[in-house]
Amino acid sequence: MSRVIPFLLFLIGSCSPSEPGLAISESRPIEDVHRRTIGFLDAGVWISNEFDGGRVSNAWQEGADSFVVQIRPENAPVNNSAWYAFKIWSETNRTVQVRLTYEKGAHRYWPEFREANQPWVTMDSSAVLVDTVANEATLRLDVGPDTLWVAGQEMMTSAFFDSWTETLAERPHISRTVAGTSGRGRPLYLMEFGDLDASRHVLIIGRQHPPEATGTMGLLAFVEELVGETDLAVEFREYFRVHVIPLVNPDGVDLGHWRHNTGGVDLNRDWEAFNQPETRRSTSPRPEWSERPSRRFSNSKDTKCGSPWISTLHRMTCFTRWTGSWKQPRRGLPIGG
Repeated sequence: MSRVIPFLLFLIGSCSPSEPGLAISESRPIEDVHRRTIGFLDAGVWISNEFDGGRVSNAWQEGADSFVVQIRPENAPVNNSAWYAFKIWSETNRTVQVRLTYEKGAHRYWPEFREANQPWVTMDSSAVLVDTVANEATLRLDVGPDTLWVAGQEMMTSAFFDSWTETLAERPHISRTVAGTSGRGRPLYLMEFGDLDASRHVLIIGRQHPPEATGTMGLLAFVEELVGETDLAVEFREYFRVHVIPLVNPDGVDLGHWRHNTGGVDLNRDWEAFNQPETRRSTSPRPEWSERPSRRFSNSKDTKCGSPWISTLHRMTCFTRWTGSWKQPRRGLPIGG
């Protein structure tokens, strides 16, 4: 009987149910956001989306100290993961109001902000007014000559992952390669560690959906625990070969998409058809595996799967048949469930 490699597949994110029309994974057109800085010269205020992850479609002034920011998705239909991110500054220190309006969606993410060289901070509720009828939100911002960053979540773009994977790969037992490229040529970094001859493999992927920074935080903590030097981590690496693609959708993240890749597709709906380059490369992270079906991570008839949901960790755990029986992990290794 041919040998099929058992594996665990972790999809890390914070996912919502499908909406009609979202399960189609064939490529569809998208609208690229126009990168620009909009200046209101009379008011001495500037709003910009000229950075990776920025999402502002338009902006205009509606009062002496009040402004409107319009946010549109990359295409529709789309899950209401209404991502926004912008920079704002002023000639003088002042307080302004910025009203966030949405097309094809509604306000979802509580705003966070960051001042220069400072960590991200969740905005106080006294500075945020959410209108659930108009599906918008108004933010009260203290601005000045120093740039203020505002976003729906703490921002972690491809530059962050480049640095994190590079630092992790400095450890002698971790390798860093490129599994493939995204639709627009960004690298899909692959981290690997554990027993080279292991019969069981773990594939961990993250950030299918661009706004899901909380999933990234879970992935970072989980992977850093696996590569640590605790007795359990060392034993785990003796028993498993681990493959990590922490950023599956770098295009969507850097372009400030709500949900999709540059093929206009929710990658979490493409695990059967594999129409998109990101899912194809994620299921065959080693180039030589794509020609060997027994080495490809996929949901075949020889795969037993379950999908528990734990907070913002969307985890799918799969065990493949091993010489006709279902092998269980050694005692004490907490995998599954």
